[in-house]
Amino acid sequence: MATTPKDQVIAALNDSLRPLTFSASGYIPESSPYTTDNDKAALKAIASVAADEAGFADEIERLVESMRGVPQPGVPAPMLAELNYLSFPCLLDRLIEDKRAQLDHHRARVELVGDDPQAGDLMKRLAESHDAHLNSFIEVRESRYKTEEPQAESA
Repeated sequence: MATTPKDQVIAALNDSLRPLTFSASGYIPESSPYTTDNDKAALKAIASVAADEAGFADEIERLVESMRGVPQPGVPAPMLAELNYLSFPCLLDRLIEDKRAQLDHHRARVELVGDDPQAGDLMKRLAESHDAHLNSFIEVRESRYKTEEPQAESA
């Protein structure tokens, strides 16, 4: 049985680090989007996802270091610079797109880490987390925001 080369596992882990370190979920709460009081719960949920992503990033960094590698998160994706001055429903749409891309990205990394049990488990848990987050964002978007504009405050 062939063993996946350590440098391939480290590269796959580092490749997963950038979208976690520089995530839309982490950036959106800091971009001060226009929100109504009814949007606060969704914004809090996004911040919670960002905290989950930061936890996974820390876990990846520790695993890379345990393999005598150097964590390399890279640079932010250009799409983050486009998130300022957008309506909150539009931000949710962008977040859903980003989360779908992250889910596909991390599912592909499961294969790249091959038979490394720690890295494989981490990538599987990360993909499951992205799937759950994606579903929750879609649910918020579909139930709360029927248009591009925030709904009026409830009385």
